[in-house]
Amino acid sequence: MVKKTNVGGEQTVIAVSGAATVRVVDELRSQLLTALERGKPIGIDVRAVERADLSFLQLLFSASNTASARGVRLSLIGDPEIVLSAAAGAPEVQQLWSE
Repeated sequence: MVKKTNVGGEQTVIAVSGAATVRVVDELRSQLLTALERGKPIGIDVRAVERADLSFLQLLFSASNTASARGVRLSLIGDPEIVLSAAAGAPEVQQLWSE
């Protein structure tokens, strides 16, 4: 689930919870693009992420590059290990090491 939690202040916060997978990437991408247009710092709250896949990580990298090119600060809120651990446990990642 993706929820924009604060858009009126100095920072836009987008909270991601549960499964951060290909099913939510389009919604998150749309919210990130809207936030980037504002030109204010963006925080992506990942504290409630339980599972992530490679599409989520790819979107984070792409958003980071785009934000940097536009001079907008983008940061994760919460322990980045949550996302990395969740992605490492993703079936498509596990499959790479099991073959």
